[in-house]
Amino acid sequence: MITVNPDSLGYKITAMGLTSPVTAAHIHLGEAGKAGAVIAPLTISPGSDPTTASGEGTIDASAIKGKNADGSPMAMKDLISAVQSGGTYVNVHTQNNKPGEIRAQLTP
Repeated sequence: MITVNPDSLGYKITAMGLTSPVTAAHIHLGEAGKAGAVIAPLTISPGSDPTTASGEGTIDASAIKGKNADGSPMAMKDLISAVQSGGTYVNVHTQNNKPGEIRAQLTP
């Protein structure tokens, strides 16, 4: 779940059915079915067993790692626009699947 505010994004994520313990989670830039660069890291922690994980927090401008198509640093308005257009996804990484085990496209 993503909550859009003028100067931040709030999030809450839950992952189930993982094959190994979670190592990281990020918001990536990318249309459905296409891989993309990391925009912002997400806080995520193992659940009560290695097959689950969850996290929640807030992303502000200082957390944005992404770049715009022209190579300029992404601002909060750019991140919000990308999320609202459906051009981002969450990727959950695990020990067995370092490139990403579960992907969820963010939709407006």
